[in-house]
Amino acid sequence: MTDHIAERAVGPMRPANPDGSFYSWGALDRRGRGAGGVTAAPHRATELLGVAVYSLAPGATGFVRLVRLDQQAWPAAYLYGKVLLRVRRTTTGEVVLARGES
Repeated sequence: MTDHIAERAVGPMRPANPDGSFYSWGALDRRGRGAGGVTAAPHRATELLGVAVYSLAPGATGFVRLVRLDQQAWPAAYLYGKVLLRVRRTTTGEVVLARGES
C-alpha cells in the first residue's frame, strides 16, 4: 500500500498571485518516502506540508516554494522560484520551521 496525500480536483487551478505564480510543497524522509504537490493558496501548501512531514519518519524535511507555469514549455512544466518555508522533523518528532532560503 502506498502512503500519499491526495486532493480531488474540483476545477481548473487559478494562480493566487497577479503574476501567475502558484505554491509548490514537498516533503521527503531518509527512507525516500515523500509527498508533494502544487496549489494556488499559500496557506494550503503550508497545511499540506505539515500533514506530510508529520506522516513521515523523524528526520523528514520539506519546503514550500513559489512556482510558475513555463509558458514556453511543451509538455507543460514549472519554473521554480524562491523557497518560502523550510521544515525539518527532528529525531524526537519536533517540527522546526525556517523562513526563506537557507
